[in-house]
Amino acid sequence: MPFRPTTRAIHTVTRRVLLVAALTATLLFARAGHGGEGDSSHARAVELFEQSERYYREGELEKAQELLLRAYELDPNPVLQFNLGRVYEGLGKLEEAVEAFRAFLAGSPEAPDRGAIERRIESLDKQIAERKALRQRNRRPPTPPPAPPKSPPKPQDTGPGAAPWIVTGVGAVVLAGATVSGLLAQRAHDDAVQDPSFQGAKDAQGRAENLATAANVGFAVGGTAVAVGLGWALFDRSGPPDSTAAANLGPTTFVFRGRF
Repeated sequence: MPFRPTTRAIHTVTRRVLLVAALTATLLFARAGHGGEGDSSHARAVELFEQSERYYREGELEKAQELLLRAYELDPNPVLQFNLGRVYEGLGKLEEAVEAFRAFLAGSPEAPDRGAIERRIESLDKQIAERKALRQRNRRPPTPPPAPPKSPPKPQDTGPGAAPWIVTGVGAVVLAGATVSGLLAQRAHDDAVQDPSFQGAKDAQGRAENLATAANVGFAVGGTAVAVGLGWALFDRSGPPDSTAAANLGPTTFVFRGRF
């Protein structure tokens, strides 16, 4: 698309520089008329310059750029750098445009409206910085979505704990007591048999029967408690943490409540 100056100052500078360029081209043509290899290069540079101006007015900026670069290789005239800056700016090549305008000012210390060109360079530098900032923002990775809330940890199976072993221990104690009661019952029975008096034998036999009854109950309760405790400890290891159990022991009863 055709280049359109953004400020009246740049438009004025362009007209003045084009006038300088026309005068330069006239001088170059005059020098080319004297013959010689150097003059031939200058003449070719002027020819390319004029062709680039035609393409520039027609909006074919890339062709104008190519011709100006070729002309500058033949004749490094600062005027060509100014025209290159205009072409680069029209193509959106802002960095190249700044370099070309600065090269023009460096090669033309007495350039007209030098301040306007310097202000144009400052404006282009700001545009370049804004472009870089925009590219930097676009390179940033998108913010990841928030992670879903973590589910509460599943309760770990802690097994039946110490309760089964307590029940087993109680049962073992009861069995030991029943064994002692059995031994005492046997001794009381032996005493009853050996006692020569009727009353002494009767009393000894009563003690033997009471101890035997206690031993039988103890063997029943203790054996049941040991069996339940060992079974609980060995086979019920997958119950939920809220599993409850309770055991009640009495002199003649054993009650166990729980969930397995």
